[in-house]
Amino acid sequence: MKAVDTSPVAEHAEQRRVVPPEGAGFFPSLRGAVVAIEAIAVELASPDRDRPNKNSAASEQTWDQIRIRHSRQALKKALGEPA
Repeated sequence: MKAVDTSPVAEHAEQRRVVPPEGAGFFPSLRGAVVAIEAIAVELASPDRDRPNKNSAASEQTWDQIRIRHSRQALKKALGEPA
């Protein structure tokens, strides 16, 4: 693997992951870096799996209260699906 220039912040890291920007075309792509960041975030959140579910449920409840989205039951009813 060739040498890689790193940011000043990375120089102080105990571990670092280098994600190449090569894409399928001629232009650099951020897709690989974004996927790597998302995978790391999922692993960091995994010790407390209930927390993201609770946060999501709380967000949905807030959305229902201020009526900016339809509830799942209302959507199923509108689509003719069993509740």
